Amino acid sequence: IEHIFDILRKFGIRDVALAIGYLGDQIRRHVGDGSKYGLSITYIEEPKRLGTAGPLRLAAHLLNEPFLVIAGDTLAQINLYDFMEFHRSHRGWATMALVPAEPEEPYGVVHVQGNRIRAFEKHPTSKTNALLTNAGYYVLDPKVLRTIPRGYSLLEQDVFPKLAKEGKLYGYFFDGLWFHLGTPADYHRMIKHWKPIE
Repeated sequence: IEHIFDILRKFGIRDVALAIGYLGDQIRRHVGDGSKYGLSITYIEEPKRLGTAGPLRLAAHLLNEPFLVIAGDTLAQINLYDFMEFHRSHRGWATMALVPAEPEEPYGVVHVQGNRIRAFEKHPTSKTNALLTNAGYYVLDPKVLRTIPRGYSLLEQDVFPKLAKEGKLYGYFFDGLWFHLGTPADYHRMIKHWKPIE
């Protein structure tokens, strides 16, 4: 979380809504109001597990212009200025950051046509030389909030496939360092190789 805060601060983002659920009190005690990171943090407390999309509905009153969403278990060397500008220039409802994926990696594959995301393949079987995967960084227009089902829902399953089918989802390609921290081994690999954005 602190690495993500560092990235946000370096790109001039100061207002952060942090969704918390399991062990949320520990996060709140450690992070506080965000002032020690140069940020202003508002907490979005999940009364029960709401998935990756549900908390955004709870934060809707804070989100009246395009906003950045970052999965808490990812780190990326991504230029957020370029990312946001790409989203604005394409005028889609949502933009997903995409990174190259190796065939042996356990991530779903994103299929693109030009800059538009067309489909997702959870367990890729296609033989392609240019595999791309979801990096866990998104820019969303507030209109996306209207497409989120009530209760538990996932951006990856309940929102993005529908936007892709409607031609409203774009892919932003970047080749900086990227880590998904799904296991202790992933975490230790990140500690060894992560380089903060200068």
